[in-house]
Amino acid sequence: MIDGRRHVGSQSSRGTAGKSRRKNPIGRAFHALGITPNQVTLVGVILAGISAYLIGRGFLWLGIVFLTVSGLTDFVDGAIARAVGVHSVRGAFIDSVADRVVDTLLFGGVAWYLISTKHPHEAILPIAVLGAGYLVSYQRAKAESLGMSGKGGLMERAERLIVLGVSLSFNGKFLIPILWGLFILTMVTVIQRFIKVWGQAAKLDEAESKLSQWIDLAKEKREARVQDRSEREPIFHGALERYRIERAQKTRLSRELRGDTGPKARRKLIRESERSLQGTPKVWERLRANRPGSRDQSTH
Repeated sequence: MIDGRRHVGSQSSRGTAGKSRRKNPIGRAFHALGITPNQVTLVGVILAGISAYLIGRGFLWLGIVFLTVSGLTDFVDGAIARAVGVHSVRGAFIDSVADRVVDTLLFGGVAWYLISTKHPHEAILPIAVLGAGYLVSYQRAKAESLGMSGKGGLMERAERLIVLGVSLSFNGKFLIPILWGLFILTMVTVIQRFIKVWGQAAKLDEAESKLSQWIDLAKEKREARVQDRSEREPIFHGALERYRIERAQKTRLSRELRGDTGPKARRKLIRESERSLQGTPKVWERLRANRPGSRDQSTH
């Protein structure tokens, strides 16, 4: 399978899947026969094994035929998956694993063939190409697991298999120089993907750094507000306590002024309260205006 994710059941995705099914006669034909994508993938692995055996024994043209059919199965399983319209995660996983198995079988067959020729030491070349191809695949898998894109490059898997088939078609005459070129171009692809993923990773690191700085700044502001509040609370409580004491004293004073004490005692009490309390002038004016002595004088 080409894509290992299921389509979201939205209207647009259902319309896209319907168009894909209508434009995919090959996939619909295999699906009508009851053939599943996983079965086609397994057949491709078996054909690749037969091709590797034939190449290793020196039957290069027969090996090329089976190699070509094995490559076509990779196209057919994706066509069937698109025709069905449902892509499974298991299908994507087995397809990726099957690709690695096919690569190992084919390049192992080429190494076997070179060992039996006059250049046995050159058998390391297909192994080197295989390792470089694994690096290309690993970079993409790791980049996608980190939320980045790792596609692209000069020599991806399809191109490597095509070049391998071309190198075998000349009865092995140009096999070694083509393998050298294949190895160099595959390593160039490794470098290209590394540079691409490295640039994306740098942008992600910068974004994460800015986010971390923003979070730290928000924490510092919150801690400053909490500390400022803790410093203000004693001042507020002290002012509130002083207000309550002054309010109680003023209440007591007003009650005493309305009591049965004489005018002299009332005036003395007012003067003592004025000296002990720091009230506003308006409060004392109201107290003087409402004291009983003034009312007694006005009545008498």
